[in-house]
Amino acid sequence: MKPAVMVSGLFAVATWVQDAAAQARPPATPISPPASAAPAGDNSGILIALALMGAMLLLVGIGVKLWDYRRKREADAVHLQSQIS
Repeated sequence: MKPAVMVSGLFAVATWVQDAAAQARPPATPISPPASAAPAGDNSGILIALALMGAMLLLVGIGVKLWDYRRKREADAVHLQSQIS
């Protein structure tokens, strides 16, 4: 093996071990909750998620109605064309 390849491989392994050791160490200061944490009875996130899901269902419903309306118009057009010819 070439010496440069061996050195670069050893460097990569040493860096990997250093990163793993840094992750295994406990933090120096105790972790406190963020200052903007929501209080324990706040359901605003759930309400926002439900509102977004309701809006998505409404949009899908409108899209289906428009598709059905277009399909019916095309069927009527084909029917009228067949009656004319």
